[in-house]
Order: sequence, then structure tokens, then C-alpha cells
Amino acid sequence: MDDLFVTDHSDHSPDIIEPASGHMVDNALLVAQDASGNRHGAPLVMKDISEGRQDSSSSSFSQYATDIQYRRRRSRRPSQALDYRRIILRNISKAVQCYRSTHLSTGMSVPLLWSILEGDPSHSAFLRRYTLIVFYMKMSRLDDAGIKKELAKVGNVSFSIKDNSYIRKMRKKQEEGKAWSDLCDLRSDWGQDKYTLLSAVPEDTRKAPIEEIAEGVRSENSVLFQSLNDARSLCAALLGDTLPNCLLIDNYSYKDSRLTTHDIKLSFQAFLSLHPSQPVKIPRC
Repeated sequence: MDDLFVTDHSDHSPDIIEPASGHMVDNALLVAQDASGNRHGAPLVMKDISEGRQDSSSSSFSQYATDIQYRRRRSRRPSQALDYRRIILRNISKAVQCYRSTHLSTGMSVPLLWSILEGDPSHSAFLRRYTLIVFYMKMSRLDDAGIKKELAKVGNVSFSIKDNSYIRKMRKKQEEGKAWSDLCDLRSDWGQDKYTLLSAVPEDTRKAPIEEIAEGVRSENSVLFQSLNDARSLCAALLGDTLPNCLLIDNYSYKDSRLTTHDIKLSFQAFLSLHPSQPVKIPRC
């Protein structure tokens, strides 16, 4: 399990990507993204800046963002049209591949989750993002003394509890998890299915037009919303440890490069089916 996920170990400060106009607009979602070029580890930080007002749920992040020394600022480049169906299938298929070899549980301890996040590069951005959310939820219930107590239970020399630098590092990762949690809360009405939204963001988060994605998941007429809605059952089975064997999604990675946008559109729902015998007409690879 420890080799499934990746974190960014660089000390580079993130950029702030602002609206193309350069102005702070109501309800704009800013994204702090890693400047080191690590596509898996680039942290996603969403901030609601509605006329300068902040609610209590975002106060911890606001303080975190204030403490960051940004090296440079740049205006967000106009987003290119993204093939959301393909992005969703890629993210979910990689998550399924990881699921087949091991499982992720919300019952995992903080030290174990931290070990996962500090592990080797992940093959699944989706599962890493979900791990960050679980880590955030558990860490938010602990003060620094509580974290040290949790780490002490492990008795592993790899956990340094003699100084607070390790705690600060964990807190930063907690804020990254909060950002992904905030994204999922855009569809809080979906209940646990809201985590399906994690599949909509490209693996390389630097290419993610977050404002566009946020708008898309709110609009029930958008391709993104409809695609995510189609993916809800499969994602729920994946995270709920009830995924059937031998699904069509298991073969998606072998066919991805051969499938056109039109092919993806026609076969999208079939790839997301929880029925092993689901028929679909796709190019032979």
C-alpha cells in the first residue's frame, strides 16, 4: 500500500493562478499549484473569496495561505477545452488498477495515512486525492499533542516527534486535503458520491481550469456534470470496497490511446458499468 501514492517533497513556493482579468471576482476559486513541476504532487488549494468575506470553515486555510511566501504571480491562461469523459475514465481506471492489488480504508490511522502520502509515486491520482481527504478529516480532529501521541503509538523511527517541523509538514498536507474536500463539497447533495468529483481533475493539476470545473459541476446541463453523474456508481463501489471483478474499466488503459473522442462518447457509460458482461462496441486494440 505504501508505494501507491506520491507527495511533493520540494520546498518550492506555489504560484497563485488568478482569473484572466487579473481581478479578484466574487466566489472566485483560486488554485495554488506547485512550481516544481511534479504533476502528481502539485497541491490543489481552493479559496472562496466572496467580497473579502470568509466563513469559519475556511479560516484555517486562510491563515495557511497567508503564511505562504509566493515567489511569483501569474494570470491564469485561458483554459483549453478538456475531454472530461476521457479524464474521468483515465483517473478511474488507474484507481481500479490500484484497488485490484490493495484497498484503502477510512479506518486507517493517521500514521498509516501519512506513510501512504509520503510513499513512492502513485499510479492513481484519484486514490491519492481521496487519501488526502481522509487524512485531512482525521488531522482536523487532532491538536499537535494529539498528532505526536498518534505517531508515538507506531514506534517507528521514521517518525520524528522531537520537533515541530514534522508537524508543520503534516499540517500543510492537511490543508491540501481540505482543498480537495472543498472541491467535492460543491456536490455535497450527492452524499458519499461527491468524491466522484476527484476524477474530473486532470492528473496534472496545473492543467486544471478549476473555475470552469466548479461551474460545470454546478450545472446539471453540462457535459461534466452528466459525465460525473454516470460515474457515481462505479466510484462508490471503488471507495466502498464493493467493486465487482472483471469489469470493462479494467481494460480501459489498454485501449485509451486507440479511442477517439467519438469512441469515448459512445462507450463512456459501458466503461463505467458495474456489470461484468456489459457489451460495448469499441475498436480492437
